[in-house]
Amino acid sequence: MGQEILITDVTRMRGNRVCIAGVDRQAKTVRPDLGPGGVREQHLYNEQGVVIRPRAVVSIDLVPVSDPVLPHTEDCLWIAPEQTTLLRLADDKAWRLALSRTAYDTVAAIFGAPLHDHKRVAPGTGIRSLGTIRPAAIDRVFLGADQYKGDERGYRLSFHDSSGQAFWRLSITDLSLRYYVDHQHTQKGIALPKIAAHLQRWFQNAETWLRLGLTRPWQPADEDRAWCFLQVTGIYTFPDYLHGACFADFAPA
Repeated sequence: MGQEILITDVTRMRGNRVCIAGVDRQAKTVRPDLGPGGVREQHLYNEQGVVIRPRAVVSIDLVPVSDPVLPHTEDCLWIAPEQTTLLRLADDKAWRLALSRTAYDTVAAIFGAPLHDHKRVAPGTGIRSLGTIRPAAIDRVFLGADQYKGDERGYRLSFHDSSGQAFWRLSITDLSLRYYVDHQHTQKGIALPKIAAHLQRWFQNAETWLRLGLTRPWQPADEDRAWCFLQVTGIYTFPDYLHGACFADFAPA
């Protein structure tokens, strides 16, 4: 029997893998997964079109993982993804309510574990891996060659939270933002700095909400241990900078 879930996050992982998350009627966060192989982009669609997208209220069959690895307490097994159905899209009132019910005053308050260097949490610690904030300031949107990934395109955000703490150049994994940027640059020929400037102005002037999450444990080449790194899993604004669109409207053919 499916339960009603409002999708809050659709994020890019490696290859064509994605990560999805949502909230139930009690504002409890869930992260549907398919086990080995993970969730692929094709699982976001059915014959009629996109089903799993931000703002989508879906009927989905989930079973909580009995022994989740901290801090990823939201993990659930997604049963019969082909039977997941789109019920409706949340209007602005319902969408803002969902974001506010999952919001915390500061980034540090989200995870329930020490945030080292303002960007990472030790695996096996914490009480959750996803949450929402209203940033006090959006400082910079970075698009272009990523200093951390060679020539690979980077999508990064710098902001301050309400405590005054700065978070610099966090990776944006929000699939809608990434596909929007790629479409504007590749299909419309707009330079990346111009796209970044447009988004930065919009985020600074709008009512902006950030969804923040932690990666699975990952050990950089220059580190002696693995960490769960902070990333921006969703950027949502009122008015909507995508004007109602999502990744499906910008996805490559």
